[in-house]
Amino acid sequence: MAGRAGLRSTAKRSNTMSASPIVAVVGGINIDLVYETERMPILGESMDALSLLTVPGGKGANTAISTYRAGHNNPASTQAGSDRKGSSSKALGGGKEGEIRVCMNGAVGDDAYGTSLLKKLGDHGIDTTGVHTFEGAQSGTCVVIVEKDTSESRNLGILGANGRYEPHEPDRIECLAGKAGKSGTKPDLIVTHLGVPRETIEQILETAANAGVDTILNPSAPLYLVSEVYPAVTHLIMNESEAAILTPKPYEAFKDPKTREECAKHFVDLGAKNVIITLGEKGAYYRTESGQKGHVAAEKNVRVKDTTGAGDSFIGAYAVDYIRQKQRGEKFDIVQAITFASKAAARTIETMGAQESLPWADEMDRKY
Repeated sequence: MAGRAGLRSTAKRSNTMSASPIVAVVGGINIDLVYETERMPILGESMDALSLLTVPGGKGANTAISTYRAGHNNPASTQAGSDRKGSSSKALGGGKEGEIRVCMNGAVGDDAYGTSLLKKLGDHGIDTTGVHTFEGAQSGTCVVIVEKDTSESRNLGILGANGRYEPHEPDRIECLAGKAGKSGTKPDLIVTHLGVPRETIEQILETAANAGVDTILNPSAPLYLVSEVYPAVTHLIMNESEAAILTPKPYEAFKDPKTREECAKHFVDLGAKNVIITLGEKGAYYRTESGQKGHVAAEKNVRVKDTTGAGDSFIGAYAVDYIRQKQRGEKFDIVQAITFASKAAARTIETMGAQESLPWADEMDRKY
């Protein structure tokens, strides 16, 4: 990581927001093979699945679509003239002014999966200028096994082309802003995952900090990160297992609220501005650099079908609420952002699959 010694002396982050803010997402783009089973097979056992879905996924792509949807009403409901009222997203409507633009940065192979993955992102109006297509490479692929009764899932993936990703211009944060970046426009927020090489993410975070651009880091899949990277992180969002690996503390210890508090404080002490540990059905714990801390309860009365994509949905919606608060010139309310993100995650786990289950802005308050 170049320039580590000076990372704490980063450029001042801007409190202003462009008329149509840009969220740049950097992370993995995969095809997901989702198997639903009665239960997980034991070691050495062969068994038949109940169903198989082949759907677009990857934490980067999921987050890009989640961000787009959380900031826009469902086009189908808009066209039918049936927009729901009272959405908690405070979206600014269908006009270009105020709309959040989303730019995806990552990599796919030149296989059939790569073509379909790019099309899916493009169909959502997501700028894919920053997505590399590598000749002769396999697109990232993930096998997801979902237990029918518990709705718990286990994932096993291969990076494929994701493992070769690096920005077009590593020293210019503008290159992450898609077509707008070519004219010198910087992203307003950068969301990063570890579905691409760790060193690339560390470099992006450092470059963003030096340019005064806010960042979100979701350390998934969890890998060791150099401690110098944390001062470049505006929002660190992770679940209990990710926090346990990075701390390191035993996963079982996170059942104790004291462990969560200690873990969040640890990362704030390292330099992260806001730390959120998501706790599934138990909600989320947060701590900020100003000392604000607390617990936000999860949504109630949720019909869980598939937990895949819940974390990506949470992060995309959190990013949208953060941007919306800055657009309105408000002091950042982290509890409000977590509450909105929790709504998105709750809607996501009520449907099978990752991307198709991600809710639109006017679906956040949907109740069965």
